[in-house]
Amino acid sequence: MLPLVKLMTVMEQGQGLFDRFILTAPMCLRPTPEETSAAIQTLKGMDISDVGIVYETIFDLHLQEQMYTLDNEAQKLYTDLNKAFIDDINEALLNGTVPPRSKKVDIVGRIALSVHVFDAVARALLSGENCDIAPSINHHTLKSALALVEFSDCQKTILIDALDEILLPTRDDVKAQPSLEEVQEAILTSPGPVTTARSFKQGAPRHYRSTTSAEFSKAIEGMLDYGTVLGIRVPRRASKVQVFCKKSPDVLQERWPSDAPCSFQSYSGAFKKNLPTAISDYMKIELNKKGFL
Repeated sequence: MLPLVKLMTVMEQGQGLFDRFILTAPMCLRPTPEETSAAIQTLKGMDISDVGIVYETIFDLHLQEQMYTLDNEAQKLYTDLNKAFIDDINEALLNGTVPPRSKKVDIVGRIALSVHVFDAVARALLSGENCDIAPSINHHTLKSALALVEFSDCQKTILIDALDEILLPTRDDVKAQPSLEEVQEAILTSPGPVTTARSFKQGAPRHYRSTTSAEFSKAIEGMLDYGTVLGIRVPRRASKVQVFCKKSPDVLQERWPSDAPCSFQSYSGAFKKNLPTAISDYMKIELNKKGFL
């Protein structure tokens, strides 16, 4: 159940993906025995008693391409709906808000066609007459389709609200963007004696992985008491790669600042760890030449 719920909520992000589906859950009361008997007797007196025959007939009538259009009154209503939707989009764009991406206008036309064809075929079969579907969809049918789509849209909203309640306990808490001090602490406690922006993102906790290269550069420029910033040119890269080379714990042990971003024990333990795979062999050779590895 939970994977399905997650999939459905992912589709409801304003892009109209979920609006491609019509979801309707009308109230369906259990009939009394008398109502059930009356319905059975009514069906027995009809020329058809299985709705499947209606769909089979519709299929047979549309083996060849058929063209249906809206009559003048229905076309005016559909145009007004489309204009109102466009006005909502333009208003949102002017106000700097997210414009609506609903598929309701498109769906109304499709539902109107389905209702038009189904109604004509069902009436003809029930009366025993030949199926003659009018080529134009009238205003009443379009209004009925609009009412159905609006009802389904409300049902969809109710469903999404219910799904949100199901997913709420499984969601991660939203964490604020790390501050400069937090990024500096994470760099000092990153594995190995050297760190690049790429290796930092690879080994840092998850919420630090959105740290940009500019933020990384600013952080290491403020930590010259703890290491050296180098620029190393690597193949197939136009600009140099910034590398923060940490000072040996032996050098810092006696004069570790009281206001340091992290404890000396954390720094020393991280310094002794293996380098991340993001530090290439070529870079290791260059750092070794400069005496930092």
